[in-house]
Amino acid sequence: MDLEVELWTASNNILSFLEACEQTIKERFGPIEPDSREARWLCCARTYANRLNPLMNGRLERAIKSLRESTTVILPARQKFQSDGYTSPHGPICSSCWSEHAGTGQTLRRLLLETALNV
Repeated sequence: MDLEVELWTASNNILSFLEACEQTIKERFGPIEPDSREARWLCCARTYANRLNPLMNGRLERAIKSLRESTTVILPARQKFQSDGYTSPHGPICSSCWSEHAGTGQTLRRLLLETALNV
């Protein structure tokens, strides 16, 4: 997940920068002609930024598909599952959810997927 956050952040930072570039070009040099080098550069740079974004490049869809097809959950290295619930460096994530659903036949994978998708 850390990689996806980094890619999403980089994508959004690049897009914000490009907005500022476009605005500056317009203020200093006037309108940008559709076939100009500036327009082509902005288009290529936006395409690059969008390809980085895991919410736009298919990474999210592949991750969800993998979660739905998987029978196990691979937890990030800094996180661990304990008998009292799922914990992370940031504290308990679903301790109450785990104790509420333990023994009902729902797997941890299903609980995490439902939590992630807000189902």
